[in-house]
Amino acid sequence: MATLTGDVLEAVLTKYSENVAETQKRKVPLLANLKKRGKIREITGATSITEEISAGGNLPIEQSPDAVLPFTNPVTITNVLTHAKYGFAWTIGGNGITYAEEQYNVASPQKLYNIMEERSKSDVALMEIKMNQSFWSLAEGADGFISVPMLVSDTPTEGTIGGIARSNVFWQNQAFDCKTHLGIAAGDDLTPQGLVTCMNDMWDTCCEYGGGEAPTSIYASPAAYSLYRNWFYDHFRQLSNDRKADAAFDTLEFNGVTVYREPFLRVAGTRTKDHIYFLNENYIKWNILNGHNFKFMREREPFERMLKIRHLVTWSNLSTNNMQKQGVIFY
Repeated sequence: MATLTGDVLEAVLTKYSENVAETQKRKVPLLANLKKRGKIREITGATSITEEISAGGNLPIEQSPDAVLPFTNPVTITNVLTHAKYGFAWTIGGNGITYAEEQYNVASPQKLYNIMEERSKSDVALMEIKMNQSFWSLAEGADGFISVPMLVSDTPTEGTIGGIARSNVFWQNQAFDCKTHLGIAAGDDLTPQGLVTCMNDMWDTCCEYGGGEAPTSIYASPAAYSLYRNWFYDHFRQLSNDRKADAAFDTLEFNGVTVYREPFLRVAGTRTKDHIYFLNENYIKWNILNGHNFKFMREREPFERMLKIRHLVTWSNLSTNNMQKQGVIFY
């Protein structure tokens, strides 16, 4: 009979523990982009996340009258003397082996190792799905995780995020309902050209309120991505090396920025509209509590089960310090 010792668990999980964080950051598009921009940070010595607010752009500037003293300052300046505060949220996976079904019935420690290795691979894959679901959920998770749709809201003047009311102009993202924006009747379909027009308008708005800074990445629901791709079908012809027409595109871009097809934005359940998010990821961070960066925790034995388990956990959350540079369109 093989004995499941801490050494067997440690041998497997040590192999994976160092690679899990990098796997998530590579395979989850939003995390990959935040990593590329240096916007993933570990928080040490705190149980909350504090963001000093960056506000600006689209401030009215008037030309000064004749240089006669005294005169009032002709420039309207907004000073934001506050900060946003976010909490941490757990994302947890489990990995273990049961005594009765496996430890007492497996012939060798090597077989136990193989079982644990396969389960570790599955746990890492499931964590990737969990993280993507968390990033694009419509509502705050039960664990307090804040998603992109919560940060970049369809109704940017309502509610509170980071402890700051969205009624404050500096804390409002940009948002268009495409059909309303373009004057399309509710029962009519949005055309590919209509979508591109709305995308151009949102791009210009984000740049205007962003002080000239453009979005860095665009994330679209599957249907919106397909509609945008259909616009290319009408405007481009692509030939393969053997001169055969090819209607496929490896990637899509908009004004030089990659457009990502995000499956977790698909219309389902309470999500009734398709969305495209225009994010300036220079002002978005993914914050991780020190020591909880996709780590397998120490082995545990629940008293009521013949089981040894080690949990894969991360304690993290998204945050932003500038809402005005973020945008969303939907239809």
